Amino acid sequence: MCGIEFERRHCSPTNIELMPEFFDFFDPTPEEQNIVLVEASVLRQAERLIESCEHCNPEGAEIPFDNILDRVTADPSVTDYILEASARCPRGGVRLGL
Repeated sequence: MCGIEFERRHCSPTNIELMPEFFDFFDPTPEEQNIVLVEASVLRQAERLIESCEHCNPEGAEIPFDNILDRVTADPSVTDYILEASARCPRGGVRLGL
């Protein structure tokens, strides 16, 4: 996972984001898993929301890239993403991981 900072003006928090109990880590059953192929065009849309990554802004990058993909794909469920291409930080050009 790579923490990133993004422009918050594009997103508003949902009720779930304000409830820390929903951030517990767990292993979903196969029936609960949601695997999404992220096409290059959607990936580029997500990259445009990134202001910096952990590499170029170690103290300011706090949001995992998969959270931004959740917003771009409008999928609030537990999702595993398969990327068609590598995502890169637009500021530093560093390859981002999930």
